[in-house]
Amino acid sequence: MIEYLKGHTSAESAFTVDDYPYGFRLRCKIRYWLEYQPKKGFRMWSQTTNPKRAGHPWNKPKASTYTWGPSFLGIDSENGHVNSHCFDFHYLTESKASDLLINYGHLLPVEFIPELERFIVVKREYTRLLATGMEFQIAGREAVRRTLIASCLKQGVRQRILTHFLYRSIAEHTNINKLISSSTIGELEDYLATFGLTFKDFKDEI
Repeated sequence: MIEYLKGHTSAESAFTVDDYPYGFRLRCKIRYWLEYQPKKGFRMWSQTTNPKRAGHPWNKPKASTYTWGPSFLGIDSENGHVNSHCFDFHYLTESKASDLLINYGHLLPVEFIPELERFIVVKREYTRLLATGMEFQIAGREAVRRTLIASCLKQGVRQRILTHFLYRSIAEHTNINKLISSSTIGELEDYLATFGLTFKDFKDEI
Protein backbone atom coordinates (compact mmCIF):
# COMPACT_ATOMS: atom_id res chain seq x y z
CA MET A 1 0.00 0.00 0.00
CA ILE A 2 1.29 3.46 -0.94
CA GLU A 3 1.04 6.32 1.53
CA TYR A 4 1.33 9.77 -0.03
CA LEU A 5 3.48 12.25 1.89
CA LYS A 6 3.08 15.99 2.25
CA GLY A 7 5.39 18.93 2.70
CA HIS A 8 8.66 17.43 1.49
CA THR A 9 9.48 20.01 -1.16
CA SER A 10 13.16 20.84 -0.54
CA ALA A 11 16.35 19.43 0.99
CA GLU A 12 15.50 21.25 4.21
CA SER A 13 12.03 19.67 4.47
CA ALA A 14 12.95 16.33 2.90
CA PHE A 15 11.69 12.92 4.00
CA THR A 16 14.72 11.16 5.52
CA VAL A 17 15.46 7.45 5.84
CA ASP A 18 18.15 6.90 8.47
CA ASP A 19 19.28 3.41 7.44
CA TYR A 20 19.93 2.93 3.73
CA PRO A 21 22.45 0.67 1.91
CA TYR A 22 25.59 2.32 0.53
CA GLY A 23 27.31 -0.16 -1.74
CA PHE A 24 27.50 -3.75 -0.47
CA ARG A 25 28.51 -3.22 3.16
CA LEU A 26 28.13 0.37 4.28
CA ARG A 27 25.00 2.15 5.46
CA CYS A 28 23.99 5.77 5.07
CA LYS A 29 21.11 8.22 5.28
CA ILE A 30 19.03 9.18 2.28
CA ARG A 31 16.50 11.96 1.89
CA TYR A 32 13.81 12.59 -0.72
CA TRP A 33 11.79 15.57 -1.80
CA LEU A 34 9.45 16.50 -4.62
CA GLU A 35 10.02 19.77 -6.45
CA TYR A 36 7.37 21.63 -8.42
CA GLN A 37 8.15 24.30 -11.00
CA PRO A 38 5.31 26.07 -12.85
CA LYS A 39 5.43 25.41 -16.62
CA LYS A 40 7.92 22.57 -16.02
CA GLY A 41 6.17 20.15 -13.70
CA PHE A 42 7.34 17.87 -10.90
CA ARG A 43 10.59 16.02 -10.31
CA MET A 44 11.89 13.97 -7.41
CA TRP A 45 15.23 14.56 -5.75
CA SER A 46 17.25 12.12 -3.66
CA GLN A 47 20.45 12.63 -1.71
CA THR A 48 22.60 10.25 0.34
CA THR A 49 25.23 10.84 2.99
CA ASN A 50 28.78 9.59 2.40
CA PRO A 51 29.79 7.11 5.15
CA LYS A 52 33.33 6.96 3.72
CA ARG A 53 34.05 10.53 4.76
CA ALA A 54 34.37 12.00 8.24
CA GLY A 55 31.15 13.45 9.50
CA HIS A 56 29.12 11.64 6.81
CA PRO A 57 28.51 14.74 4.65
CA TRP A 58 25.73 14.84 2.05
CA ASN A 59 26.63 13.79 -1.48
CA LYS A 60 25.50 15.77 -4.50
CA PRO A 61 21.71 15.38 -4.90
CA LYS A 62 20.24 13.56 -7.89
CA ALA A 63 17.10 14.63 -9.71
CA SER A 64 14.69 12.79 -11.98
CA THR A 65 13.35 14.31 -15.20
CA TYR A 66 10.32 16.59 -15.02
CA THR A 67 6.88 15.02 -15.36
CA TRP A 68 3.69 16.97 -16.13
CA GLY A 69 0.66 16.07 -14.10
CA PRO A 70 -0.33 15.76 -10.43
CA SER A 71 2.53 14.05 -8.59
CA PHE A 72 3.05 12.77 -5.07
CA LEU A 73 5.92 11.55 -2.97
CA GLY A 74 4.88 8.14 -1.68
CA ILE A 75 6.22 5.43 0.61
CA ASP A 76 5.40 1.75 0.21
CA SER A 77 4.22 0.48 3.59
CA GLU A 78 5.39 -3.07 2.80
CA ASN A 79 9.02 -2.45 1.88
CA GLY A 80 9.62 1.19 2.89
CA HIS A 81 10.63 2.24 -0.62
CA VAL A 82 10.08 5.90 -1.48
CA ASN A 83 9.15 6.97 -5.00
CA SER A 84 7.35 9.70 -6.87
CA HIS A 85 3.94 8.83 -8.29
CA CYS A 86 2.96 10.92 -11.31
CA PHE A 87 -0.41 10.93 -13.05
CA ASP A 88 0.63 12.21 -16.47
CA PHE A 89 -1.80 14.67 -18.05
CA HIS A 90 -1.47 12.83 -21.37
CA TYR A 91 -3.17 9.74 -19.95
CA LEU A 92 -5.23 11.18 -17.11
CA THR A 93 -9.01 11.00 -17.43
CA GLU A 94 -11.37 13.68 -16.21
CA SER A 95 -12.85 11.38 -13.55
CA LYS A 96 -9.43 10.37 -12.20
CA ALA A 97 -8.24 13.99 -12.17
CA SER A 98 -11.38 15.01 -10.26
CA ASP A 99 -10.82 12.18 -7.78
CA LEU A 100 -7.22 13.29 -7.19
CA LEU A 101 -8.32 16.88 -6.68
CA ILE A 102 -11.06 15.97 -4.21
CA ASN A 103 -9.21 13.33 -2.20
CA TYR A 104 -5.56 14.34 -2.49
CA GLY A 105 -5.63 18.00 -3.47
CA HIS A 106 -4.47 18.96 0.03
CA LEU A 107 -1.19 17.13 -0.67
CA LEU A 108 -0.45 19.09 -3.84
CA PRO A 109 1.30 22.47 -4.03
CA VAL A 110 -1.23 25.28 -3.73
CA GLU A 111 0.08 26.91 -6.91
CA PHE A 112 -0.58 23.71 -8.89
CA ILE A 113 -4.29 23.44 -8.00
CA PRO A 114 -5.51 25.97 -10.64
CA GLU A 115 -3.60 24.00 -13.29
CA LEU A 116 -5.35 20.79 -12.29
CA GLU A 117 -8.73 22.52 -12.22
CA ARG A 118 -8.15 23.90 -15.74
CA PHE A 119 -7.16 20.45 -16.96
CA ILE A 120 -10.43 18.97 -15.67
CA VAL A 121 -12.49 21.61 -17.47
CA VAL A 122 -10.54 21.22 -20.74
CA LYS A 123 -10.70 17.42 -20.57
CA ARG A 124 -14.47 17.54 -20.05
CA GLU A 125 -14.93 19.79 -23.09
CA TYR A 126 -12.51 17.67 -25.13
CA THR A 127 -14.49 14.50 -24.35
CA ARG A 128 -17.74 16.24 -25.29
CA LEU A 129 -16.32 17.42 -28.63
CA LEU A 130 -15.00 13.94 -29.43
CA ALA A 131 -18.51 12.57 -28.89
CA THR A 132 -19.76 14.89 -31.63
CA GLY A 133 -17.40 13.23 -34.10
CA MET A 134 -14.75 15.96 -34.11
CA GLU A 135 -11.22 14.80 -35.02
CA PHE A 136 -9.13 14.45 -31.86
CA GLN A 137 -6.43 16.99 -32.74
CA ILE A 138 -9.00 19.63 -33.65
CA ALA A 139 -11.04 18.75 -30.55
CA GLY A 140 -7.96 19.27 -28.37
CA ARG A 141 -7.25 22.74 -29.75
CA GLU A 142 -10.91 23.73 -29.67
CA ALA A 143 -11.36 22.53 -26.08
CA VAL A 144 -8.43 24.68 -24.95
CA ARG A 145 -9.74 27.70 -26.90
CA ARG A 146 -13.27 27.41 -25.53
CA THR A 147 -12.05 26.92 -21.98
CA LEU A 148 -9.83 29.98 -22.27
CA ILE A 149 -12.71 32.10 -23.54
CA ALA A 150 -15.05 30.85 -20.82
CA SER A 151 -12.41 31.65 -18.22
CA CYS A 152 -11.99 35.14 -19.68
CA LEU A 153 -15.71 35.84 -19.54
CA LYS A 154 -15.95 34.50 -16.00
CA GLN A 155 -13.28 36.96 -14.91
CA GLY A 156 -15.26 39.93 -16.20
CA VAL A 157 -13.44 40.34 -19.48
CA ARG A 158 -16.60 41.71 -21.14
CA GLN A 159 -16.39 44.74 -18.86
CA ARG A 160 -12.69 45.26 -19.61
CA ILE A 161 -13.41 45.06 -23.35
CA LEU A 162 -16.19 47.64 -22.96
CA THR A 163 -13.92 49.95 -20.99
CA HIS A 164 -11.20 49.56 -23.62
CA PHE A 165 -13.45 50.74 -26.45
CA LEU A 166 -15.29 53.44 -24.53
CA TYR A 167 -12.00 54.92 -23.36
CA ARG A 168 -10.87 55.18 -26.95
CA SER A 169 -14.23 56.65 -28.06
CA ILE A 170 -14.86 54.37 -30.99
CA ALA A 171 -17.41 56.74 -32.60
CA GLU A 172 -18.57 54.40 -35.36
CA HIS A 173 -19.78 51.88 -32.79
CA THR A 174 -22.58 53.74 -31.07
CA ASN A 175 -24.14 50.53 -29.72
CA ILE A 176 -20.88 49.22 -28.29
CA ASN A 177 -22.35 48.63 -24.83
CA LYS A 178 -25.18 46.45 -26.14
CA LEU A 179 -22.89 44.67 -28.60
CA ILE A 180 -20.29 43.64 -26.05
CA SER A 181 -22.72 42.91 -23.23
CA SER A 182 -25.20 40.72 -25.11
CA SER A 183 -23.32 39.22 -28.06
CA THR A 184 -22.48 35.54 -28.22
CA ILE A 185 -18.91 34.35 -27.71
CA GLY A 186 -18.50 33.83 -31.44
CA GLU A 187 -19.87 37.29 -32.31
CA LEU A 188 -17.66 38.97 -29.75
CA GLU A 189 -14.65 37.00 -30.94
CA ASP A 190 -15.29 38.10 -34.54
CA TYR A 191 -15.77 41.71 -33.46
CA LEU A 192 -12.45 41.77 -31.61
CA ALA A 193 -10.73 40.23 -34.64
CA THR A 194 -11.66 43.28 -36.75
CA PHE A 195 -9.36 45.28 -34.45
CA GLY A 196 -6.64 42.63 -34.42
CA LEU A 197 -7.54 41.66 -30.85
CA THR A 198 -8.37 38.40 -29.07
CA PHE A 199 -9.73 37.49 -25.65
CA LYS A 200 -6.16 37.00 -24.45
CA ASP A 201 -5.53 40.72 -24.77
CA PHE A 202 -8.07 41.35 -22.01
CA LYS A 203 -7.29 38.53 -19.62
CA ASP A 204 -5.12 39.32 -16.61
CA GLU A 205 -3.35 35.98 -16.56
CA ILE A 206 -3.50 33.03 -18.96
